[in-house]
Amino acid sequence: MPPPFRFHLRAALACALSVSLLQAQSRSPVAVGSAEPAVQLSPFVVYTPNDEGYRATSTLAGTRLNTNLFDTPAAISVLTKELLDDIGAQNTEDFMRYSTNTSFDIGGETNATGSQWYDAPTRIRGFGGATVTRDYFPWAMGSDVFSVERVDVSRGPNAVLYGVGAPGGVLNTSSKIAHLNSRQGVIALTVGSFANQRAELDVGLPLVRNVLALRLNTVFQDRKGWRHNEFFKQKGLALATNYQPFKKTILRANLE
Repeated sequence: MPPPFRFHLRAALACALSVSLLQAQSRSPVAVGSAEPAVQLSPFVVYTPNDEGYRATSTLAGTRLNTNLFDTPAAISVLTKELLDDIGAQNTEDFMRYSTNTSFDIGGETNATGSQWYDAPTRIRGFGGATVTRDYFPWAMGSDVFSVERVDVSRGPNAVLYGVGAPGGVLNTSSKIAHLNSRQGVIALTVGSFANQRAELDVGLPLVRNVLALRLNTVFQDRKGWRHNEFFKQKGLALATNYQPFKKTILRANLE
């Protein structure tokens, strides 16, 4: 066989092989019409049901956008709702003990009637007065878990991201939100040391499915303390609404 003919034959075989590969790729089995449409989540919201047990998958604390924790260049600890429930956390003082390089200091000069509600002495990396936020907005009060879905503790200065941020870092609590396509219903009763009595109610339901939802959280607590004249009493109510008038428009309102 002459060399020119052999060259053309090899080129023809190569072209035929390429065409067959392209056809094989284009004819990969695809279930048309059987798969449900993908749910597009907002990049500015962390969807807490994606958390798996104690392991959170994403956060807003690193980049202001919903980013995978593995890809976030910051030291962040996330306390999921399941973890908060399992450790019996009720307020900032309780759950700060389970975060890295953080503490909640109560000295002799601290008021004895529920100090977690006023100027909580939160320390991150040894710096006092760490910035406390709710949904990444400045938050003056402490946080009771009856209205909290999860906690993100970002260690280190974060003023570049949010305009607020102490040198120690930012402690952010995420509010419970109303879900447009699912119901919630929880009643919790707690009895503990120092005559602690606590009752919680969490009720949520979609009023108009995929359009309007409402969620109500309440708490009542009466607790003594280990110091003289120390006590803590509270009655709390948190109301959350979620309204989606259009496909790409969501309006949320929270009142506590």
